[in-house]
Amino acid sequence: MDFATLLRPSPADGQSSVVNPLLANNDLLEGMPPAHIMVCGFDPVHDHGLLCHQKLLNSRITVRLNVFAGYPRSFRRIPSLKASDKWDEDMICGVLWALALNA
Repeated sequence: MDFATLLRPSPADGQSSVVNPLLANNDLLEGMPPAHIMVCGFDPVHDHGLLCHQKLLNSRITVRLNVFAGYPRSFRRIPSLKASDKWDEDMICGVLWALALNA
């Protein structure tokens, strides 16, 4: 399988709310479960994560946001960084938080 091909969406995919949740209308978002969003400060999709957070809030979806300001995308791959431990902690807490809200 050519994974690079999968990274090149067709023009129609660019208009899909499945590919880009920012295109989802409120009717599609209604009843969505809680979301936990984690973004890095120096990430090409940093703003997209923040916009998704705001869109979910505007749609009355319960959402939790963790921002790792000053860190690049994939910094978690460097386990010696203290922020890597914080990432793991926030990820676990976020999953537990979302599961508790759905219990």
